[in-house]
Amino acid sequence: MAAIQLDRVVKRFGDFTAVDGVSVQIEPGEFFSLLGPSGCGKTTLLRMVAGFETPTEGRILFGGTDVTRQPPQRRLTAMVFQNYALFPTMTVGQNVGYGLEVQKVPKAQRTARVAKALARVDLAGLEKKPVTQLSGGQQQRVALARAIAIEPDVLLFDEPLSNLDVALREQTRRELTQLQQQLGITSVYVTHDQQEALALSDRIAVMRAGQIQQVGPPEALYRAPDTAFVAQFLGGSNLIADAALAEQLAGEAPPADRPVLAVRPEHLTLDDTSTVRAEVRARQFLGMFAELELALGGLSLRAWVDPALAIPDTIGLTATAHRWVRDA
Repeated sequence: MAAIQLDRVVKRFGDFTAVDGVSVQIEPGEFFSLLGPSGCGKTTLLRMVAGFETPTEGRILFGGTDVTRQPPQRRLTAMVFQNYALFPTMTVGQNVGYGLEVQKVPKAQRTARVAKALARVDLAGLEKKPVTQLSGGQQQRVALARAIAIEPDVLLFDEPLSNLDVALREQTRRELTQLQQQLGITSVYVTHDQQEALALSDRIAVMRAGQIQQVGPPEALYRAPDTAFVAQFLGGSNLIADAALAEQLAGEAPPADRPVLAVRPEHLTLDDTSTVRAEVRARQFLGMFAELELALGGLSLRAWVDPALAIPDTIGLTATAHRWVRDA
């Protein structure tokens, strides 16, 4: 039985539809990410799972039980927020134990569970330290320890790494993956960061304008997007809707139901023998590769090439791999 089932969930704010008929199942122990641009409805959907918002239509089930109208405190979920939501006047231990105190867990048991949660996030022994004296990464781990201390059935994450610098974000991402695997807690993770979703998730739901465009394992979505939006948002693909140009570049005619050619920048390669000629507008060195901005038939395309190559003003192009996608 699914840990979480969303059944045709809709959320309207006045005339605005933030979530539009979402149905999806999340399996027990799964790390499931909601990925999409700002304003696509992913945080609203997460808040409905948490119980902070009530669906306008549809149902939310936990383990087959309808919790659509249940308040947050009855759902056995814990949320890790983007801004940590720690109490600045409390110590680390008091922050981590706050949810246990609300649940009226006896003091001795509370102390033991706080220590256990802090040990799991590598903050053992910091119970008495003021939370304001911690770094951003440590505060994020305190927020995570507070969430796992109450031993929830479901962990919810609202862009929890977005306030960290790049190096710390990557480190925390690795730690989060290991911890979630150790605990085996069903987790729902909201992010707009494609790399984050690919690295963390068992499955990803890509959202756009309140709807889920595609659901699947990270590698499957990356290699086989269904729509132009998923191809571009998740893989940064170049999209070519011009039938003649697409057929020339792909070397085959498009299927009737998938008329748009998607080619990722790493698969758009230089070929002096190609009849597809593009103008080089700009070149940007990005370390392991150089990114070319190309003009082709009124389109702006990107190609990643060897940074050591000398690039003329006009080049021939070949697609070493491609995907035909729906125009959506």
